[in-house]
Amino acid sequence: MLKTQIIAAKLLTQTQECAWREILSEQPILNGPHFSPELVRIFGRARPGAAVCVVKHGTELIGFLPLHREKRSQATAIGGHLSDFQGAIIRPGAEWDFAKILRCANLKQLTFRDWVDPSESLSNGGNTQHGSPFLDLSGGFEAYRIERRQHTRELQEGLRKSRKLGRDIGELRLEPYCEDRTVLTQLLTWKAEQMQAAKKWNALAIPWTRSVFDAALEERSDDFAGMLTALWAGDELVAGTMGIRSKNVVHGWVTAYSPKFGKYSPGLMLILELAQQCESLGITRIDMGRGDESFKTSFASGVIDVHEGCIDSTPMKAWIH
Repeated sequence: MLKTQIIAAKLLTQTQECAWREILSEQPILNGPHFSPELVRIFGRARPGAAVCVVKHGTELIGFLPLHREKRSQATAIGGHLSDFQGAIIRPGAEWDFAKILRCANLKQLTFRDWVDPSESLSNGGNTQHGSPFLDLSGGFEAYRIERRQHTRELQEGLRKSRKLGRDIGELRLEPYCEDRTVLTQLLTWKAEQMQAAKKWNALAIPWTRSVFDAALEERSDDFAGMLTALWAGDELVAGTMGIRSKNVVHGWVTAYSPKFGKYSPGLMLILELAQQCESLGITRIDMGRGDESFKTSFASGVIDVHEGCIDSTPMKAWIH
């Protein structure tokens, strides 16, 4: 018999976390930091509606569904605009029927944007598929550089500009785990100015966003860590990224740079500098997130399939979607 229990995300127990990690170890595609229980708790402390639906068949725990409860029994991604990857934590081979689970949990609809689906449980949901690019650094930076050299000149141009910036301003220095919170403040200020100049809405201005960043930076373990990365030229802060890391995967939430160094393409420069240090940091993949920016196409080793759409608890509505 199907059983569900919705709990506040911040109240995930140690026993549930152990089961969560066990499932992650059986689903390699979910090895990115967005699927870490630590991040779920962080979202839970920052957003009152953040929850986890614990799913059982009888007494057997078969998975977890992180979500954010909206009005009128609607559900969305647990981290809102910070959920660049979403998905259910499902035990391989488990019978997982989304419509039944939603009905059992008294939810009408689940809307998603970047859903990773290793168990192909979205077959009855209305969705479209996209590719989310990543850099494969499992063989080290030099192997990555040689592989990409056959496809694009942008990488070589980025390395050339790095050398030029070092000559013009000062020696480049990458700080992968920056402890200075003023760097984060400067990074967000640059991003806000960039969005304002482009006349775009700045989602990072939502108040709970900064609290999520600060809480992530308090986490530092082999399983999960917040990662504020700063690129310096001499004493000048050139660019920064606020991101998160799981065991061997890093994802940048937001990257911004000083406008006065714009001609050097500092955002791309930062990615390349980080990629060159990944081997020493134990990182084998950099997730860039879904987007149509040209550098993502140029730098990507491949893509992770993600889905956008919704699942409805009513069969007819699910068919219409």
